[in-house]
Amino acid sequence: MYKMWAGLAPARFRLVNIGWQSFRVLMRRWKSILTSGAFAVSIVSTAIIASSGSASAYIASNRWGDCWHVRNRAHYPAMLGIHFYSDSYRVRLVGPRHHWREYRGRGYWYHGRWHRW
Repeated sequence: MYKMWAGLAPARFRLVNIGWQSFRVLMRRWKSILTSGAFAVSIVSTAIIASSGSASAYIASNRWGDCWHVRNRAHYPAMLGIHFYSDSYRVRLVGPRHHWREYRGRGYWYHGRWHRW
């Protein structure tokens, strides 16, 4: 069955015993293909990294010391007294007065309880 199939297959797919020179040519071809593929992958990954912007995040803090991360500056009711800070401001919001809470989506912390809106 192999002989029948081998006779019909194109020359590049035939399983025959190749000499040392043919093997070297084949390995050079594979090396060229793999090298150009690795180069293309590095170019594409560099372009993706260069085009991605930095993530913008804010810290929201209310007058009772509840602090949490937010993605954007929403308009909260004025009675809550929520202030926004840049993400690098976190080091100043440490101490017994400030309580870090987890981000739970759209809403706010009020006296230690999460309120969704």
